[in-house]
Amino acid sequence: LSNIAPFSAEAIRRKFPDLLSSGTGTFLSFQMGCVKPAPEIYRKACLTIGTDPKECFFLDDTQECVDGAKKAGMKAMLFSKSTVASAGDIIREIIRKAV
Repeated sequence: LSNIAPFSAEAIRRKFPDLLSSGTGTFLSFQMGCVKPAPEIYRKACLTIGTDPKECFFLDDTQECVDGAKKAGMKAMLFSKSTVASAGDIIREIIRKAV
């Protein structure tokens, strides 16, 4: 889920052809019609992959985007060196509940 501009996405696709297609989905704000930190963008991403925001974890390096994800109903955390271990714990808990 990114707010990158169309020209940046194209540059990434040229240099790293598989990067934006690896994973569950690629959600680019210019394609979605809304931008982070609007809660709508997080909800749209969840709807697209068929999951409830409560079952998702969002990690970002800006507090306002973390807050937007939380408003959408996601578990979210500000990324920093000190939160990496905690993020892993949250992801493991989400996976445990999904099984």
